[in-house]
Formats: sequence, C-alpha cells, structure tokens
Amino acid sequence: KQKKKNKLRIRNIKYSLVTSTLNRGGAERQVALTAKGISERGLDCNLAIHRKDEQNDSTYQEDLKMMKNKIRILSEINLDEESNPGYQTIQENRNLLNLLNNTTNEKVKRLVSYFSDIKPDLVHAWQDETILTSAIACGLTGIPHLVGSARSLRPDRKTELHIRKKPYLKESLKIIMENDWFHLTINSEAGKTSYSEWLKIDETDIKVIHNGTDFKSMEANMRIGAIKSEIGGLGMEKENIIIGGVFRLEAGKRPRLWIEVLERLIMENGNIRGLIIGGGKMEKTVKKWVRDKDLQDKIKILGERKDVAGWLSEIDIFLLTSISEGLPNAIIEAQGFGVPVVSTDVGGVAEIIIDGVTGRLTKSEESGEISKIILDIINNKEYENMIVPSRKNTREKFSLESMLDKTERMYNEVISTIN
Repeated sequence: KQKKKNKLRIRNIKYSLVTSTLNRGGAERQVALTAKGISERGLDCNLAIHRKDEQNDSTYQEDLKMMKNKIRILSEINLDEESNPGYQTIQENRNLLNLLNNTTNEKVKRLVSYFSDIKPDLVHAWQDETILTSAIACGLTGIPHLVGSARSLRPDRKTELHIRKKPYLKESLKIIMENDWFHLTINSEAGKTSYSEWLKIDETDIKVIHNGTDFKSMEANMRIGAIKSEIGGLGMEKENIIIGGVFRLEAGKRPRLWIEVLERLIMENGNIRGLIIGGGKMEKTVKKWVRDKDLQDKIKILGERKDVAGWLSEIDIFLLTSISEGLPNAIIEAQGFGVPVVSTDVGGVAEIIIDGVTGRLTKSEESGEISKIILDIINNKEYENMIVPSRKNTREKFSLESMLDKTERMYNEVISTIN
C-alpha cells in the first residue's frame, strides 16, 4: 500500500515511462512511439529502461535520439553510493525489500533511486513485471499515480512458462488494482476480457488503447528499388505469388505450422513462394526444417529487416499461425499497407481483420485447412479485392495519432484526479 503521496506540481507536469528493455518487439515499439510522440507534443516525458542492449541496431534506442537527455538506464545506477537519491528510503525499507526475490528487489531499488531523483507526477509502466516493480517503488516514494500497460493476454493464456516463472504476479496485481492511484490499460478488447477474468475485476476498470503505427514514417523509409533487387536475387519472379510473414521465430508463433502450410501450398501451386522476415532463437531450427523439406529455393528466411514496409509491398498474402497474440503490430502493418491477412483467430487479431473483407480468420490448427483457405483466396482472386479495404480500415483505426490522442487524454484524466 502507498504510504503517502507527493504534492502535484501545478505547472510543468512530469511524466516517466518505464520499460524493461527497448529491444525490438511489439510492446517495446509502442513504448518508443509513445515516448517520442508525447514528447513531440510538448509533454515533459522521461524514459527509464532497466537494461540496455549494446547492439543499437536491435533496439529502438536510435529512434529516440531527440530524447537522449531524458533517458535513464537503470542498470547503470550505483546503489551503494550514499549520495544517490533514494538511498535513505532503500535503507529504511530494506527488511521489506528483502522479502522480494533478488531480481525484483534489485529492480525496485533502482526505481526508488530513479523516482527519488526526477520526482515524476505520473509513472507509466509497461508489461506485468514492470508494473509490479513500479507499483512498489511508487508506493515507497509517494508518486501520486501509476498507469500500467499490460500487453497481449493474461500470462497463463500465453505459455505455461510465463506464469511458472512468475507465480506471484496474479495476487500482486490484484492487490495493486485495489488502489485508486493505479490505472490499468491494455491494447485490445480481447486482452481486457482476459485480464478481467484473470484478476476477477470489472472490465470497466480497464481502459483499451489500441496500438498505433507510424505509417508515414514507414513509407518515408521504404527502399523499393533495393528490395526489388533483393527479391530478384532470391529467385522470386513477377509471376510468383508470395506468402509472407513478419514475426519472431519462437514457439508461440508456430513457425513449423507456417512451413507446413507453405509446403502444401507449393505442392498445389508451383508459383507460390514463402518469405519470413524475422529472427529469433529458432532461426537455425526453422532454416533446417526448410532444408529438410528441400524447399530452400522456394521458402526464404531473411532474419531481421528494418524496412518492413518495403517488404510488405512485395507480399501478396500475409500468413500468421500464432497460438496466442495480443494485438499484433505485424498484422496492423500488413493490413495498413493493403496486404490481405490469413491468421489464426487468437487474441485481438479479430479486432484488426474484417473476416472475409480484409482477410480471413481461422480456428483451425491444421496445415491442410489453412492452406485450403489461402488457395481459395488465390483461386478466386479474393486477395485483389481486399487491398483497398485493408488499408482504409487499419489506417483509420490504428493510426499513431489516434493512440497518442487516447494516451494524452488518459494522462489528463488521471492528473485531474490528483488532489
């Protein structure tokens, strides 16, 4: 429970966003877009990152150059220095903090030091674990209000590993929700329902702010000529129908199922080619699966690419086979650039795709059933009629401006309740 609240500064309200990393991922992208966007709108925004990846090419740090003096790497704080802000608070509460596991303890202490230094009026923490550590640190330092942004679905609906690693999250978040200084947001209606059921709270206590996408920036960075040249180098011709995917190569995305679907499609139609953009722990394994099926000339695994929009311009149909999703940025981007999407109907995917109009949803986990859907779209040329509505619907619903408007409105509502 929070011991006290600091008084709100009437002018120059200070905000601080907190994230675990800025490594390239869906949630991290939204953190970066939000921090950059609200800063450009004139809000006094700071950003705290628990750990920094040394390879800037694999993070969103480069996109936040204009905020470099407002970004703090928490792992760089020396907690042993008595002159550090928050040192006294940490010492006074060391018995309480020692009840936490070592990782959580360390993160809370660094946040206490950081909050004691910059004294934000509102903290916005992203993802469950960061919400928990920020809530404890806010309680110890008297921060008036905390906004927590959960992503995707409740942890036990993602993978068993999520909840097995952090079994304390559920009860901790339920306790945090009891405080009027905490406000929970999520990025999809499906996620809202999921967290409401998990935490046994009313859905009206959770605000939905859909992901925003900076389509203009993506278009400005497109390298059409270079990508067309690379496509040619991959052996793909104009007559080929390219089934593409942009996702991390990890178990939850079910890349084996994706490959199996493409294998069936290629057997039925020799003009079909497969293209996966994305890296991850399973990259070598996925490439081996392709080689084992002797499809390395027809299915290409490209790894990470910055110019996603340029590659989307070469894809005819986007395929996602995930077992679980929140509100996937990859589908928003594909639809925003007019690419029809075939996807498993999980999480908030149905909030992006208009089934039968901008793409197709399926409950099936069978490669045969999914390949039939794609073949129907190709044979009936449905995908050509899906281009315009895909672009129009998504750019209206998931624009960056819409997300920033809702975020700023939420901040104003929260600030107005501080006494």
